[in-house]
This record gives sequence, C-alpha cells and structure tokens, in this order.
Amino acid sequence: MIRTATGLLFALLLVVVPVAAFALHDPTPSSLFTSCNFTGNVAVRRAHASVPGAVDVLYRGEFGHLDLRGHLPMPPDAHYPVASNTKVYIAIALYQLQEQQRVDLARPIQEYLTAADMAAFGVPGETNYCPTVQGNHDTRCRNITFEQLLDMTAGIADQGLQFLPFPGSLGAVFGRYVTKPLVHEPGASFYYSNPSFMLAAYFVEKFSGLRLQVYLKRNIFDIVGLEHTYFDVFNGKMGFDPLRVEEHYKFVDPTGAHDLVAIGACSSEFDMGSANGAGGIVSTQDDEAQLYFTLFNFSSNASGRPVFRDPATLRQLVRPRTWVGTINSAQNSYFAQGLFVVAANNRSATLPASIFYEGEVMCSHTMNVFRIGAIDGAGRGRHQGGGAGPEGHPRSMMTQVWSPAMTYFVSAATLEEAQLSQQGSFLGIFAGWPRRPSLSQLAYLLEAMF
Repeated sequence: MIRTATGLLFALLLVVVPVAAFALHDPTPSSLFTSCNFTGNVAVRRAHASVPGAVDVLYRGEFGHLDLRGHLPMPPDAHYPVASNTKVYIAIALYQLQEQQRVDLARPIQEYLTAADMAAFGVPGETNYCPTVQGNHDTRCRNITFEQLLDMTAGIADQGLQFLPFPGSLGAVFGRYVTKPLVHEPGASFYYSNPSFMLAAYFVEKFSGLRLQVYLKRNIFDIVGLEHTYFDVFNGKMGFDPLRVEEHYKFVDPTGAHDLVAIGACSSEFDMGSANGAGGIVSTQDDEAQLYFTLFNFSSNASGRPVFRDPATLRQLVRPRTWVGTINSAQNSYFAQGLFVVAANNRSATLPASIFYEGEVMCSHTMNVFRIGAIDGAGRGRHQGGGAGPEGHPRSMMTQVWSPAMTYFVSAATLEEAQLSQQGSFLGIFAGWPRRPSLSQLAYLLEAMF
C-alpha cells in the first residue's frame, strides 16, 4: 500500500543497483532468489503465441515457508495481502459505474456529496466536503475531481491512519481525513495519497448501493474468474484463511552462505477495512495474472471486455497522466488511474509500454510488472525482448515477485546487541542494516532472463 511520500523507488525500477550482500555471476532464476535467502512466490508468464487468451507459465518458484511454526512449505497458491495493488480494482469499479452513467469521473466529487455523506464522515451539520490547502491564505473550498483521486493529484494528506482499527464503515474511515487540509492544490502534482482511494471506495458503495466486498466480487472477481481473491474488512478475525502467508522478519548472516540467524514476528496490526480501497484485498499470483492478462488485452476482440463495455474505458484507465519520475532519456514513470505506468517522455504513445506496482503492507510486498505486447496484427509491440507472436510482434509478459518477509543482513552479535540496547524503535534500528534487493530489482533481473 502504503507509501506516504513521493520518494518512491522509481530510479531502481529499470536500473539494477549493486547490493553488497547480493552478488551473482550469470544467475539462474532459482539461484537469483536462493542466494539472498528469499521467501515468497515468483512467476513469469507470457501470452501464448497462437491461442488467443491463453498464457504460458515460463517460470514459477516457491521459496521458504507459508507457516513457519508448522514448517509448511510455500505453496504456489499462497494468499497475500496485495496492499496497493488493490487500487486498480477501485479504479476499475468507478469506471464501470461511469459506463453505467452513475457518475462522471471528470466532475468534482463535491457535486455528488450531500449532508448525509458528511454525516457518514462524522461531521453532521456540514453540507459538503470543503478542503483548503495547508499554508495557503486563500481559504476557499477546493474542488477535487474523481480522476484526481485516481491519478494521485488530489492532495489529500496521508497520515498513516490506515493502521487504526476499522471503525465500522468506509465513511467513518474517510472521516479521519475529512477535516484535514490538502497538501497542495488539486491537480498540481503527484502526491501518493492512500486516503484518496479510501474516499474512492466510499463512492463505489454510494453509487452501487452495495458493500465494497460485494460489489468487487460480483463485478470484477466473479466476472474475471478470480476464485481466490477477497476483501475482508476485519482481516481474518472472523474467519481464518489457512493459505494466508505469515508475515515475518528474517535476519541473515551477511557473510558466507547467508545462513539464517533469526526470525522475527511481523504483523500488519490493522483491519483491512481501514485500508479498504487503498490496500485491503487478499489475492494470489495466479488471480492477479488472470486479471492483468484479461483486462490489459488491447486486441480488437477484447479491449477490456468482459470488465468494461467500451474499449475507450480501458484506454482511459491506463493513459499516462501524472508525472512521477524519470527512468531514462526516453521514458518516464507516470500514475494513470490506480496504476503506475512507464511511457515515452512526451507521452506520445497511445498506450504505456508497461504497467507496474509494488504493494506494501508491513512485511508483505507484492511486485507486478506487466509489459504490454502487440495490438492485433497492425499493433505495435512494446516489450523489446524475445517472445514474438505470430505476426512478429512481441507478446504481453508479466513478472511477479511476492514476499511475506523483510530480510536484513545482520550478524547474530549485532542482533543481540540491538536487543540489549533498548534504544529507539525497532524500525529505526532496522533502517541502518543492509536489506535484500528490493522486489523491483529482483523482478527486473528475473524478467531479463526471459
């Protein structure tokens, strides 16, 4: 999820940075992960060369344990909190509701709010949402469009309140933010805001008349065939998921064979209902891949169907909108609608070259990278590697690296010293220790092997 600053790791996404504790010559997919004592699930898929809609699994790997106490090995269908990979589902839902003419996403959200909504946010007596901009003497109300909610330019301040218990409704969740000033003028620039997607999720319920989990299941999960994807507001407290990964810290000796020193408990310690549209979904790699290969198929016989009715809707969803960072002399990263995308610097392409997201919830991280392939026989290929389709154009390709563990390279002596020092928070102590390569680094290293 659940990043609160703009200093994201985009500079690392396409440029591999050497890591002292991680060095291999001519690695294989397996050795790439075993060398850094990786725990998690890894997969590489490519659209089939001749069967429309079919997908080939080029590589799949399972490392470490699903359940450490029970010594259960990691299965290929492990269930992960996908964190911010939830956001695209909320964007999809609102675009579906726009196709049903229940909302115009280009319009200000204030046009759709009433006193009843403000009461749901915990501010009875107010007639509408009236955010101002912090540090600005102009105290007029600012309008925010739905598209700005979804492209990270709304400026709704992120204060980490998703880690509080679920207060009972999505309205009450956004009520934690409703009186806070914006960090900048709406539409001005990129600001990573989880509350924007919490408010967007509230609108999904408002416009559909359904609970968020019901809407998502009926209109996305069931339609696409996502059999192991769900949203649980109470994070398993009312029903145990035996395939849910156990989040944990791993402490690995930085020398020699990188032997395991210790394992530490790591818990999200919040109800998924408080994260809701910003990061509340649990899923599997297979289900996420099913969504991506189904939705981001731009051939004329698909173009977003069956998720969307109109092919133009899909292109609105993925169009590069908000500049985030420079990748190289030819490409930038942008935020689209619930997605990060890579596109030409001048945004001249009608489609991005790739879609990516790394969701983060405490120790569980889920990195998806999707290279958009050819578009029919006359389409332009995007991925520059191999895997050409029957017309000679590259095929769509997806790389996934998911892990429930944060791995730190530290000696047993240093770990013991930290335990005895009683100085600072444990997160502050960890910050100075070397970590395994980021999932984005590992994903692009893995992708390059295929």
